[in-house]
Amino acid sequence: MMENSNAGAIVVFIVAALPCLVGAYLIGVKHCMFLIAGWDPDKYHSHNAIAQIFGWGLFVGGLMMSAAALLDYLGLFGEEQSAILILAGAATVIATGFYCNVKFRIKPE
Repeated sequence: MMENSNAGAIVVFIVAALPCLVGAYLIGVKHCMFLIAGWDPDKYHSHNAIAQIFGWGLFVGGLMMSAAALLDYLGLFGEEQSAILILAGAATVIATGFYCNVKFRIKPE
């Protein structure tokens, strides 16, 4: 039977890391910008740059969460270390979104 730690690592991968990695591909490569919450193409310039930067941010965040889940599953990380890595991945995604919003938003005249 699976330990709680192993089940938690699998849940983290399925619920957090996998959606980030899939979103990174869809936004960064396929330019599915409608997946970004609150996306309004009229409010931003350089849509391709936003897709590339935000896609990379999602990818890095997804990799960090995947690493946390894998290391926790293998027993190399404790729950506290995994939680820190998961939070760092989420903070990376949020910071990337904030950066894109500040840098590429069209300023009101």
